[in-house]
Amino acid sequence: MQAVLGVIVGFIFILGYFPQLKSLYKTKKIEGVSTFFWMLIALSTAITASNLWEAHAIWYVFVPQYINSTIAVIILLWVAYKKHDGYGLWIVLMAYAFLISIFAAHVNNEVIQHWASVFITVAYIEQIIHMIVKKTSEGINYLLYVGFATGLSIMVVNIITTGAPVSAAITEGVNIVMMIIAIIMTIFLNKKNKK
Repeated sequence: MQAVLGVIVGFIFILGYFPQLKSLYKTKKIEGVSTFFWMLIALSTAITASNLWEAHAIWYVFVPQYINSTIAVIILLWVAYKKHDGYGLWIVLMAYAFLISIFAAHVNNEVIQHWASVFITVAYIEQIIHMIVKKTSEGINYLLYVGFATGLSIMVVNIITTGAPVSAAITEGVNIVMMIIAIIMTIFLNKKNKK
């Protein structure tokens, strides 16, 4: 049963990214999208994936997280390119590589997993503030957050029931709460901007 849930989570993650990828592709201006948000999401998802791997979590727990992490990095790079062209893409890529190498080589897994929770919280707070300041959610598709909140809810159950690190479940729980706030803000700004 848990393996089936893990596969479902992987598919939900892949499907959850499609609306966001479509929005990034179709939208010329992505003023509502924060590059810093995606940097922190890419870092925190990679940290969680690495922690699950190093804790020898069962494949159907860590594979969905690796899918999540990989697509988050792809979106980070795409957002950087769309907002800042090739030079911005290069800077973001180098910053990501530098930060992830520091975290991987020099910080204890338990400590860094707590940092991942902080990164997620800061990422969503920053994204919400970014939307408020810019007065737009242009380039953001709320279905990304809906899909991910659903997938992460199932993943949290799998993390807890398989004995994977509880700190990873806490990180994803924080992620879910912040996604709900982002869903509300995105829908609010979309309705406000359509008037």
